[in-house]
Amino acid sequence: MGRPGVLGAAGRFGLPVPRIAAVAGLVMLVAGACAASAEPGHVGSAICTACHDDIAADWAGSDHAKAWTLPDETTVLGDFGNVTFEHGGQVTRFFRDGATYLIETDGPDGVRRAYPVVGVAGVDPLQQYLLSPEPGRTQTYDIAWDVERERWYPVFPDQVVPPGDGFHWTGPYKSWEARCAECHATDPPHCRSWG
Repeated sequence: MGRPGVLGAAGRFGLPVPRIAAVAGLVMLVAGACAASAEPGHVGSAICTACHDDIAADWAGSDHAKAWTLPDETTVLGDFGNVTFEHGGQVTRFFRDGATYLIETDGPDGVRRAYPVVGVAGVDPLQQYLLSPEPGRTQTYDIAWDVERERWYPVFPDQVVPPGDGFHWTGPYKSWEARCAECHATDPPHCRSWG
């Protein structure tokens, strides 16, 4: 069989070297496929509900179940009845166009325009609205709805920043994807391109 520790035509275990290589390759291929399929990802609530009905029922009625939702008549609590709110010289208008909730405000270039609400964050004691100033980007808007007092208010009352500033609602510090979604949402549909 040759010298100890040296593989000849037959390997250490009496198998030909090509067969050992094939078996090793197959083991690595299967292990790689299993590792790839075991990568964590969002599976949805239905998977858990199958075994945990009582917990799922409690969760469904909780604030956590409503922490991130799509905007509709049942989820939007703020006054979108064509009302305006002024803070530090900046005027925001909240209104609807049919089923679409809109916020009119200064954009990243300082030009006023209406942005559709693409998400709703929170339910109590406040609710913030998510806007998309450009495709693939979602931002948290700084004027929130006070659920208890039923009024609009600035989340950062001492902060009035112009477009172009990192703390403007269109800036990097108000990015839903980069700053908020990891803790406040589970696999929101517009964030699935992360990677």
